[in-house]
Amino acid sequence: MALVSGIFVLLLVICGFLAPVISPYPYDEPHYENAFQSSSWQFIMGTDDLGRDQFSRLLFSLRNALLVALGSQLVALIIGVALGAIAGFRGGWIDSAIMRIVDIMFAFPTFLFNIILVTVLGRGLFTIFLAIGLTSWAGIARLMRGQIMFLRSSEFVEAARAIGAKDGHIIAKYLLPNTLGPIIVSVVFGIPGAIWQESGLALIGMGLNPPMPSWGNLMGAGMSMAMGFPHLLLWPALTFALTLLAITFMGDGIQDALNPRSES
Repeated sequence: MALVSGIFVLLLVICGFLAPVISPYPYDEPHYENAFQSSSWQFIMGTDDLGRDQFSRLLFSLRNALLVALGSQLVALIIGVALGAIAGFRGGWIDSAIMRIVDIMFAFPTFLFNIILVTVLGRGLFTIFLAIGLTSWAGIARLMRGQIMFLRSSEFVEAARAIGAKDGHIIAKYLLPNTLGPIIVSVVFGIPGAIWQESGLALIGMGLNPPMPSWGNLMGAGMSMAMGFPHLLLWPALTFALTLLAITFMGDGIQDALNPRSES
């Protein structure tokens, strides 16, 4: 399942980032004479209320979701790794202060925080992935802290100290490379959560500005017309669910591959 899911995710990434090239129509091009059309040779996933091609809009929705997910995880990775490494290596009051901030982040409702940040920063691709990233770093920081605390008393760290290596050099050269496995797994599992949050924001009207498509606004529009035109809900919901499942299965496979204690 992990291998099949990995291949499927690779195809999704290729289709998403090549959406402007492979989409048969622009995502915002209306065909009023073909409104509410079901699947056909001309429109393989049908059209919406304005006659816009659903397949093209799904490709751009996938592209936007991947950009938000990868961008938000990059923001969370930078913040989480930096703070977690400092807390785990320094200890003492620095560790306590950073961990109290992490506790506050875990206690605060993440989705509400996203709504507040998007409201303050404005709607847009950059602000959405920035908002999601600023609320997603706490788990990476806690994981990083635990890994650094486990490794900081290792013999190779003591040897580095003995030859006069600075703390920053020890963290970058000796500790960070030994934490890559758990961090990669955490980032991969964070991608479905970021896609879910982006879709949730779009569903309540806080996502990308129309006519830019998103899984959330496609499913929201499809739910209101599902009785008469089920294809408007079926295709966005199906691709959304398959994408999240595939990334999750791929994450499980990566976790098993990077876990030295797993059975061969």
